[in-house]
Amino acid sequence: MRIEKKLNISITAIILFAFISVIVGNSVYGYKKADDQNTIAFFSPVKEGSGIYIIKANGIGLRKVVNITNFIGNISWSPDGRKIAFALEKGGRADICIINADGSQQKNLTKDEVFNVDPSFSPDGKKIVFCSIKDRKSEEIYIMNSDGSNKERLTDNFVHDYRPVFSPCWRKIAFLSTRDSDFRVAQIYVMNTNGSEQKKLTRNPGGCGKPCYSPDGKKIAFYTREKRNTGSSRLYIMNADGTEQKMLTEFISYQDEPSFSPDGKNIVYAACNGTGGDFLMDYNIFVINTDGTEKKQLTDDPFSDVFPSWSPDGKKIAFISERDGNHEIYVMNPDGTGQKRLTKNRAWDGKPYWSLLPSKQD
Repeated sequence: MRIEKKLNISITAIILFAFISVIVGNSVYGYKKADDQNTIAFFSPVKEGSGIYIIKANGIGLRKVVNITNFIGNISWSPDGRKIAFALEKGGRADICIINADGSQQKNLTKDEVFNVDPSFSPDGKKIVFCSIKDRKSEEIYIMNSDGSNKERLTDNFVHDYRPVFSPCWRKIAFLSTRDSDFRVAQIYVMNTNGSEQKKLTRNPGGCGKPCYSPDGKKIAFYTREKRNTGSSRLYIMNADGTEQKMLTEFISYQDEPSFSPDGKNIVYAACNGTGGDFLMDYNIFVINTDGTEKKQLTDDPFSDVFPSWSPDGKKIAFISERDGNHEIYVMNPDGTGQKRLTKNRAWDGKPYWSLLPSKQD
């Protein structure tokens, strides 16, 4: 009887200890439920303090990371989810900066009398690729160590080379360029990370939008315009070497940068059915298989739903919606259900950027 009683007490103690350990671990060490792990960074020009903010996918933990008045370019998370790279404009120039996700240790990585924008971390976190604009006449692509050292120029043209993005294996960089074009429209190019073997992948009369690599690096999704300076466009996919280009959607109004699901089977994008729609008006979000089948509309309202992007765990899609009067960040399930507003202010919140891994700096 005593042995049985002691055994029951011991089992109860173990269960209680395990329960307490989970609770403590969740609150202290940051290991939370999957819904809480994904973090979103965005720019907001709120009157109370313009800057880059972060928020959890469940709507908690909103806080400012850094003060910025004039935001340009994009935001890039380091692969470990601990640092954020961005461009800081000041005094007629812009520098690439990094900062910890908790807002500490901001550092300027470039100190040139030019506009340096569009930073992007390499998949291993050791490099940052970015664009440099001199006299606002041409753009060139540079690469440097993530601490700002060993800056190297990768492109050298009197045109625009811009929007660089690393391949998941980080051996290649895809980018847009207006070189070799009679109409100065952008085409997609790819090069090695040292700038060698620059190769043109697309030849579309109306130009192309920013390329997006599939998670395995084997495919690139992009949109191409029907004609120059028109919003009518198509969504395409191709092999990473430019072969087997395939149209996924018919002509529809402007689409922003597409986003692959983490398993690489689907693409989410924003578009306006028909043609002639005003920019950022009457846009909705769609998802389609990478083979072009099973297109599905996820949002349906008379206002703009734009800039969709898949969470790293594949459980949520973040996007911007104007349905409540101004641009706010929303999340939803991949099937369009569970649409939830995360931000609420009078400013136009910017494009959401997911952290690649959960940030432990809570």
